[in-house]
Amino acid sequence: MIKIEAPAFLFDLDGTLVDSTEAVERAWRGWCARVDVDPEPLLEVCHGRQSWSTISKFAPHLDARVEDRRMTAAQVDDLTGVREIAGASKLLGSLGRERWGIVTSCPRELAVVRLRHARIPIPDVLIAAEDVRESKPAPEGFIIGAKRLDVGPEACVAFEDSVAGVQAARAAGMRFVTVGERRHDGAAASVVDWRSCRAEVVDGGRRLRIDV
Repeated sequence: MIKIEAPAFLFDLDGTLVDSTEAVERAWRGWCARVDVDPEPLLEVCHGRQSWSTISKFAPHLDARVEDRRMTAAQVDDLTGVREIAGASKLLGSLGRERWGIVTSCPRELAVVRLRHARIPIPDVLIAAEDVRESKPAPEGFIIGAKRLDVGPEACVAFEDSVAGVQAARAAGMRFVTVGERRHDGAAASVVDWRSCRAEVVDGGRRLRIDV
């Protein structure tokens, strides 16, 4: 096993703690049908990014913020297939509340709905779409998350599944662990899910450790 230890951890949400792939792709296919966009190229790049960023790329003639709100509403109402990445809730329950957070491209409302539906703890530090000016792969969300946890970005480990998320973690200067089937160069470790991982608070509550 590889021991991942740091003063703070920052987790992505979708694809890292919650499996929402079915719901996300269903929403995007519905949107593509409505606005006459080929869904296949879009689905290759949409994961890990804020919806407005994807909309701006594939339908620049539309008001991306208006369409983003419609996408959010559709996904809040459709939780079919949304579930915990195996072992996530148990793992997070071993880390307390003070030294980890979530950095997601979801709007806060959607993030909270998915976390509650999957029965995953909601941390005190939850950086959502409304908290940043730039979507992943920009590092802003991770940098803000580290600041909220009162550590420098270099002291955090990021846990990510998407290309955009890994790029954001790298740009923030963080070590990163990848989650899921995809592998990324430079990862400190990779896990398919959380079932075989063991987490604990160490060093008198000042550091976190996950054995992967």
